[in-house]
Amino acid sequence: AYTLTGATYVIAFSACVQRIGSVVPGLVSYSSGRPFTTIDNDHAQPNNCGTTYSGTPWWYGNCWDGSINGGGEIPGSGFLNGAYWTGYAAQWATPAGVGAGNGWIL
Repeated sequence: AYTLTGATYVIAFSACVQRIGSVVPGLVSYSSGRPFTTIDNDHAQPNNCGTTYSGTPWWYGNCWDGSINGGGEIPGSGFLNGAYWTGYAAQWATPAGVGAGNGWIL
């Protein structure tokens, strides 16, 4: 279950059941307790993820961790534009759930 609270839509998870796999998604492990960030209302300190990565809205902490949207790539950064289950490694998906394109879309 999850709740959204306050004017910044802080997301919080409780009583989550993981039915598949052993890697907890970043949305639950990392984004819980964070406010929602958009291109015109950035709450992802200190990274400004809402404007830096394609203007993609999300509950950012690190700019990719658990983002189903991927978030975009800064040219030359080495990061890949894809959904991140957890972590923010500059690589394509691994069985551990790290890297772009892993976990969200099977």
